[in-house]
Amino acid sequence: MQKYLGSLLLLCILMACSAPDTRVQRTQVQLLYVSAGEEPSPLAQSLTQLAGQAGYGLQVATDSSWIDEDSLAPVGVLILEEVKGADLTPRQRRDLERYVAAGNGLICLDCELENRYSWAWLAQVKAQAGQLPAVQPVRDEQGTTGWSRLTLDAGRVVWASSTGLSRAEIQAALQEAISFALGDNSYDYGRVDRPRAPRTDRFTRLVLDDYDVNEPMELAVMPDGKVIFIERRGKMKLYDPETEATRLLATFDVCVEGNYEDGLLGLTLDPDFANNGYLYLYYSPGSACARPQTLSRFTMYKDSLILASEKVILEVEVQRETCCHSGGSITFGPDGNLYLSTGDNTSSKESDGYTPIDERPGRGPFDAQKSSANTHDLRGKVLRIRPTAFGTYKIPEGNLFPKDGSQGRPEIYTMGCRNPFRISVDAKTGYLYWGDVGPDVGVDGRYGPQSYDEWNQARQAGNYGWPYFVADNQAYPDRDFAVDTVGPYFDAAHPVNASPNNTGSRVLPPAQPAFIWYPYRESDSFPMLGVGSRSAMAGPVYYQDQYPAGSDVRFPKYYDGKLFIYEWARSWIKVVTMDEAGHLAQIEDFLPDMPLSKPIDIEFGPDGAMYMLEYGQNYFMNNPEARLVKIEYAAGNRLPLPTASVDQAEGSAPHTAHFSAAGSFDYDVEDSVLQYLWYFTDSLQPQATGEAVSYTFAENGTYTPILAVVDAAGDTARTRLSVRVGNAPPQLEIDFAGNRSFFFGGTPVDYRVNITDPEDEASGGLSAARTQVSWVYAADGNDLQVLLGEGGSLPEGSLLYLDGLRLINNSDCKSCHNLDVKSIGPSYREVSRHYLGDAGAVEYLAHKIITGGNGVWGEKIMAGHPQHSLEETRAMARYILSLAESQRDRNLPSRGQVRPARQAQPGGAYLLAATYTDGGAAGLPPATRRVLLPLRYPRIEAESFQAGAYAWMGKYGPNRETGVVQGLQGGAWIDLGEIDWSYLGGMRLRYLPRAGGALELRLDAPDGPLLGSVRLPAGSGDTFVEQTIRWRPIEGMHRLFLVCPGPGEAGRAILDYLEPLPATEH
Repeated sequence: MQKYLGSLLLLCILMACSAPDTRVQRTQVQLLYVSAGEEPSPLAQSLTQLAGQAGYGLQVATDSSWIDEDSLAPVGVLILEEVKGADLTPRQRRDLERYVAAGNGLICLDCELENRYSWAWLAQVKAQAGQLPAVQPVRDEQGTTGWSRLTLDAGRVVWASSTGLSRAEIQAALQEAISFALGDNSYDYGRVDRPRAPRTDRFTRLVLDDYDVNEPMELAVMPDGKVIFIERRGKMKLYDPETEATRLLATFDVCVEGNYEDGLLGLTLDPDFANNGYLYLYYSPGSACARPQTLSRFTMYKDSLILASEKVILEVEVQRETCCHSGGSITFGPDGNLYLSTGDNTSSKESDGYTPIDERPGRGPFDAQKSSANTHDLRGKVLRIRPTAFGTYKIPEGNLFPKDGSQGRPEIYTMGCRNPFRISVDAKTGYLYWGDVGPDVGVDGRYGPQSYDEWNQARQAGNYGWPYFVADNQAYPDRDFAVDTVGPYFDAAHPVNASPNNTGSRVLPPAQPAFIWYPYRESDSFPMLGVGSRSAMAGPVYYQDQYPAGSDVRFPKYYDGKLFIYEWARSWIKVVTMDEAGHLAQIEDFLPDMPLSKPIDIEFGPDGAMYMLEYGQNYFMNNPEARLVKIEYAAGNRLPLPTASVDQAEGSAPHTAHFSAAGSFDYDVEDSVLQYLWYFTDSLQPQATGEAVSYTFAENGTYTPILAVVDAAGDTARTRLSVRVGNAPPQLEIDFAGNRSFFFGGTPVDYRVNITDPEDEASGGLSAARTQVSWVYAADGNDLQVLLGEGGSLPEGSLLYLDGLRLINNSDCKSCHNLDVKSIGPSYREVSRHYLGDAGAVEYLAHKIITGGNGVWGEKIMAGHPQHSLEETRAMARYILSLAESQRDRNLPSRGQVRPARQAQPGGAYLLAATYTDGGAAGLPPATRRVLLPLRYPRIEAESFQAGAYAWMGKYGPNRETGVVQGLQGGAWIDLGEIDWSYLGGMRLRYLPRAGGALELRLDAPDGPLLGSVRLPAGSGDTFVEQTIRWRPIEGMHRLFLVCPGPGEAGRAILDYLEPLPATEH
């Protein structure tokens, strides 16, 4: 009996220990071919022939959406042709990795990896194929020349090139490659240990607070989910998720002058905050600006900050004769040590954008050797201390200098930093990460390398080089500012600080290279970081097991051990993967389509969700885009995405507004039926339900209506609107005695602007001073239409230079400049006035935009923009300079005549615009409304049609320079859009004759009212001909359809354009 029981126990143990068999054996061979081209290449034909001969199934696709784990399940071999790593999302890349790891086969023919850090796995494949230095031992069988057969995990990869091979050779090589990659045609995902990358639609971005968030700096999430955040000008606020409201905790008297980056800078909670209530602030105390930078501990009690509890822990010397670089980020490491970043407190505004090492007498504020390179100075460092319960601190083991201070300040963990603005510490490895904001020049020069921002990784204490080295230890030369000469380059292995402003050791520790570095232009080493202005920030390293397993918002395991970095100036977040040794392996996008406005702090809360502060568009301003945001991940049911709109957000009491939730949706199919709850004046009880509702506001005031969208699972998401009652906005319309779609050169047209505003009319009448009527010409009507579509406002400056405005809007100029308000740089209008009448200003500014520099606007320095061509920066300069030119056409009377010029060119457009700003009422601010009447050149390009049948767009001419419409067989039609038919009398058609036949113009539909018709002649030459269709006067807006009636398969003509004719032209 005992023997039987023992055998049974052994059997049970064996059964429990053996893993379930998850291997799948396919019974059919299925191939999937995916190419990057719009059309399958000749390779697809070869594959079709091979598959047919072997009895394989084959799917041919030119759409990478097929690269998905579910779609790949039946596929034994995936063949990619000319596919780039950048063509695939992080999720698709990881699905490919898992596909191979599960035992499947992959053939990459003429595929491309743009950069080894853009996709670590493919970099490993290329390394094994001999195209990159190997990153681990390889197993490589060589078949056809240039075709490497590799074994990765349980799968097989063929890395192949078609260079130098005939089609027959490629087909033969493919046959061998498929046989190798197929293996035994089985797979087993049960043994794949790498998790899938998440779908981006499983993340939800929630705006927690966007009301009067003024220069936010850092945040901290309390154990109960409340969020504390600070603003540079001294306010500390608390957001409560239960009430969805923010309240003021405290206002600190802070210094924001002199070194104008000072203020309330850093915030973190004690690791034992739940028990001791300690939080730490780094700030610039006193508006008199007489005290040093201060690290203090405060106590929170019942969600209140006890100001009297302050314990000053550490003070950092500061000069405030000039700007810049305060740093100020605080965090704790896993060992209970506190880390504090400090800036170099040095102006680089008078060193031409290169390193500031000015050793002349009295120039200490312009010499970073006094701070970053000074072993006995706390500036330009990351400090590491161990706070005690008594409000003091101890020096932990492993800092850069001995505890006795004999070789340097013992608080220093890393030195040689410029402006380490955001730092984080890996909770498991203890590695320190920080983003260091670099200098400002855009080109290499005699004073040293171009500027770079950096992300750094410190596994132990060290010197990170500034101000002698930047990026991967690129050295600056020793510069004598007194005589403007340069000497030898500094030595990274043996840096020496010989500055008279140095109060520390002369010989410094060896300089460490940056972890990641990048200039203004596209980086050769890290092109995925983009171009433009720079402000590197280091976010947290994520580990899922640090957050409750029951959290339904924590991030997925895919991000385990990955570092989140973010870019303030470029407004993006990316994810950095390290290998097991901690070396950089991969950089990928994180939610690249998510709207962002200058992220300035990121932290994971106790629920595993991401919390973020967005600073907003402009430096040192109360930006309307500034906000506190939470990003949640949903592994299960996803929150609905609410969208709310109101038809009239302003009006006089009683004001009836119509609200809509149209556009709200839920990604989960089972939640397709949503419930809509509206709260207008009562935040507790819904006052209306339904997708479309109305509400009447009886009294004056500012209201915040809330839409709550509830899905079938009972989960709720909210969004807010703003409604102001008490001041109805003005109403404007333009009476125009001419066609409202096209202009006709040389013909004067009467106009009248009608304005009504009840509040202004009741309080003294409309104001002519607040009325603006303008008549302007834009050389590029398409640019004008884009601008009007983006907001309906008339841009300042000459519309002749809209291309320059477009370039400015698509660049990063708004980070430092505004139209009228001074930011960190002068306003555009200031620049325009400064150079008014200067014939050389365009060339000067065009070069300045590319190279950056200073000298005109005091100590302020402009970042370089080497990513732009000289032609582009000339266009930008012309637009800026036009702001100070005559505005005579922008102040027309409310009633008069306008006359389009006869010499206007095709593609141009006129704009008649009227704007009125009322005087405000009932304590509400003034309201502005505008009305715009764009008039385009009288030509309708045929290829601009919006819909059609038996017709297609094409190119014609020796260089295919002319856009045309081809086809136009019997039954064909094209919709040319809606136009005003008033004052039109005909239409001239320009075309190349082909088969000939009837052609009609109709209104509103292919079978709508007939305007007129012509009989097209037959022909085959290259000479365009013209014919005119005329009609009796028609009023109003109608769509224009061109129709080819009757049967016939031959194309009747190649159509170039149609020209509307005024009713008076014969």
